[in-house]
Amino acid sequence: MPGLLSLLGSLVAGVITYSESDLYQGPNQEYLRYLAEGAAGSPKWEREFLDTLGEWIAENADEIALNGRLLFVTQGRLLVGVVLVAVAYLV
Repeated sequence: MPGLLSLLGSLVAGVITYSESDLYQGPNQEYLRYLAEGAAGSPKWEREFLDTLGEWIAENADEIALNGRLLFVTQGRLLVGVVLVAVAYLV
């Protein structure tokens, strides 16, 4: 029974890990339009764009670190569940 609960916990942790992800994949249409219509006329638009990319990269790094911790918990629960089920089967 504890093995099955651990496997169920692994499944739940895996779903939470997957649904937690919300990475920035690059500039969206709205931001590109903003650059094209307004900021691109300014000599500082390139600097603003690079600063914004840096912020997105930092936020993605935080998100990836959290997902790494959640994945570690998921894998740990999976390992414990498999071992406990195997032991219960052998005994």
